[in-house]
Amino acid sequence: MIRRLSRKQKCLAALLFAAVLLLVSAGLYRLIPPEPVRFERYTRQLLEDSLLQDTLTLHYTLADPVGWGLEPSYATLGSFPDGDAIAQAAMLENQYAFLDSFHPELLREDQALTLNILKTQTENELDLVKGYFLQNFISPSLGIQAQLPTLLAEYAFRSKGDIDAYFALLGDLDRYFSDLMNFVNIQAASGLGPGDDAIDRICDQCEEFIGQGDASHFLQTSFVEKCSACDFLTDDEKQSLADAHAEQLSDCVFPAYRNLMERLTALKGSCQVKGGLATCPNGTDYYEALIRKETGSSLSIPQIQERLYRQLLADIQKIQSLPQDTAMGADPYEKLDAAKMLQLLQNSILDDFPALTDVDWELKQIQDELADYASPAFYLTPPIDAQETNTIYINPAEQMSGVELFSTLAHEGFPGHLYQTNYFSSTDPDPLREVFSCGGYIEGWATYVESWFCTEADGIWSGASMYWLERSMNLCLTSLLDIGIHGYGWTLADTASFLDGFGISDQAAVQNLYQYILENPANYLKYYLGYLSFLDLRTSCEEALGDSFDLRAFHEAVLATGPCPFAILEDEVFNCLGIGQSLPDAS
Repeated sequence: MIRRLSRKQKCLAALLFAAVLLLVSAGLYRLIPPEPVRFERYTRQLLEDSLLQDTLTLHYTLADPVGWGLEPSYATLGSFPDGDAIAQAAMLENQYAFLDSFHPELLREDQALTLNILKTQTENELDLVKGYFLQNFISPSLGIQAQLPTLLAEYAFRSKGDIDAYFALLGDLDRYFSDLMNFVNIQAASGLGPGDDAIDRICDQCEEFIGQGDASHFLQTSFVEKCSACDFLTDDEKQSLADAHAEQLSDCVFPAYRNLMERLTALKGSCQVKGGLATCPNGTDYYEALIRKETGSSLSIPQIQERLYRQLLADIQKIQSLPQDTAMGADPYEKLDAAKMLQLLQNSILDDFPALTDVDWELKQIQDELADYASPAFYLTPPIDAQETNTIYINPAEQMSGVELFSTLAHEGFPGHLYQTNYFSSTDPDPLREVFSCGGYIEGWATYVESWFCTEADGIWSGASMYWLERSMNLCLTSLLDIGIHGYGWTLADTASFLDGFGISDQAAVQNLYQYILENPANYLKYYLGYLSFLDLRTSCEEALGDSFDLRAFHEAVLATGPCPFAILEDEVFNCLGIGQSLPDAS
């Protein structure tokens, strides 16, 4: 017998059911965090995952990882791609799908910006998978083996745990190089490995790094110097560690470099690529994607070429219009040392750039063993939780002085890398933004402020403008060569013919330049196209605002936005300056 509910009972049941639904919904709502909280958790996890991949990255990003809740179980130098391009593409597609699940209209403004940057970066990485085996981790100038010695020499000892981790990294070096060579061997099997000339130069570099392989090695002297400054070590501990370190160099580090040389030498004759990326399978597509990633520009190769030639013509015309006595007389900066130059730069930027206080810095020289392969100078980015450590390295082999050194310090120091890094950090961004950066923005900014220093800084020597225009033309020519070699497959003969048209005929210099660009695609573009992108953005703002344009406000908008692709930067700067329209096409 089925008992039927009365109308009153039915109404009561409906009310009870609605109440239950309301309670369940409220409970579920509490389980689902608001969108800003969900995104903040995601970026924190993304940051932690990236930092825990290798100990060097973690150490140089965080001075106190334990304070951030990060305690890796072991020290490692990390790993290299395993050759599975399909798995890499699938991972990136999943990452993009998850990013796409966020609703930007529900996020804070700064979070929506971060989301936009992450999605753009992920799209770029997906495009790069098309040339998965064209990735280059090893080259004489910018390869892993060239960067490691300085990173090891500068590895800070803040605790005994840091010293233990450092020793573990030295012991991991041969495994790390073996992992690298596994990927290089896969490339070589397809004829895409390093060429014989690159192998010879890398081996020469490794030999120079090893040197005598004794206690006079710079890694040993720098280790002893760092330990001597550790007040948490006794004298006996310092001596014991010095002895152990010398043994570690002899047993682990030098053999690892020798093994790398042996493995590379075995690949000689295997490279089937006789030119730039354009001569490789999928090389042109990969190069276009690499340009987008490295420069942050969305311009096509023909558009980039047109912009470069337009700037080259403008620079030639400016040089021709300069008074004949522009660079007459001695360079007035020849007698200034680097420290004095940096102090002057700090004061010279006060009118045109937003204020930045309490920034300390130190100057160091690149070790002699690395000088032949290192950059003229570089800025070592400090940990994001210890911004007080700012170090600029100068390469003594370059013998820079006068306006050349002054301009270089503007690039590396004020208002370049050191200033830009510390200013952005002062805005309290999501820590992920300080780790994931855009090379075109960073190097483009530093090149842009070189131009500012040489042509706009108060009291600057008139000859500096000539120096800058010549430097700009050189960077422009090398950027055009980058496109010719990697975008169109130019040979050494093509390169020589192009440069001869500009009066450059030194065959040794042409050969060296061709080889450098061959080994480091898009590197020059990262600097120069980045610079031109800032120049074009500033021009657009000046045209839109007219007499109300304020250079300091423009710089503040750029710096506060921080490193990002230029399409995103343009929107942010225009919005910040109150210009309600999109930028004109740079082409």
